[in-house]
Amino acid sequence: MYRIKKALLRSKVEQKRIEVLNFILKIVKNKINNGMLFKEIFEPLPVIIEDIYRNYSKIKKNIEIKEEKPVEKDYEKAKLAAKTSFMSAIIDQVLEGLDGFSREELEKYENDYTIYIKEITSNYGLPKANGEIIGSLNTGMIESTRKNFQKYLYENCRIKVNNSDKLSDKMSDELLKYRVATLIYTSVMCSKRSTKIKSSVNNKINYREYNGLKEDVRFLGKVAREKYLDEYGLSPKEELIKNFIGGQLTIEGLMETRDHYTRKRDI
Repeated sequence: MYRIKKALLRSKVEQKRIEVLNFILKIVKNKINNGMLFKEIFEPLPVIIEDIYRNYSKIKKNIEIKEEKPVEKDYEKAKLAAKTSFMSAIIDQVLEGLDGFSREELEKYENDYTIYIKEITSNYGLPKANGEIIGSLNTGMIESTRKNFQKYLYENCRIKVNNSDKLSDKMSDELLKYRVATLIYTSVMCSKRSTKIKSSVNNKINYREYNGLKEDVRFLGKVAREKYLDEYGLSPKEELIKNFIGGQLTIEGLMETRDHYTRKRDI
């Protein structure tokens, strides 16, 4: 609430603050009606407020805040920016907590959280839930499900990957750390949505909540993918393909690829 208040007070014009606050109240009401959780509603608000201030004249020109809903395009843009910022901050926070971990420790975390997610999703009453949640994370992070990635490797590189093979064995330590970070926060989202997806009162499954969870997990993977690409100049999928073709890629190899990527982008 302090961050929200601080964001609102960026403007010295009282009427402007009132109008923006009314705008925010409508956003909060909409999120509550959609069944979103407290942190998901309030943590992105400071970012949304700053975005509204930056685009205030445009928003003011197109809508009467007191009488109408925000312009759909502006609202969706602000919501997407806030969601991206929130997910990015979460990933950074978890990555910081993993600093200094050995590869052996990262591999143990990957295994433990994969099992933990399976245990949580088993309570949803949906037999395919675990595979679909992990599939959503993979789709965001490596741009396809594991099954489709295996198919891609075989059809394009003639590399056969068995179902029992771990993709993480072909990840650099840096990518594995990102993988663990996304698994950790995926487990948090799965746990928080558990009672919303399957009611303990009537055992009914809320497919809207379940599909929303899958979409958020996919989005988390997408944000992680873009952050990794920005940092190392190589997407997770590209790194995995390189490593399956030529063996484990070292950090030096990553940096060389990053330099090449940067030069190519500059050109």
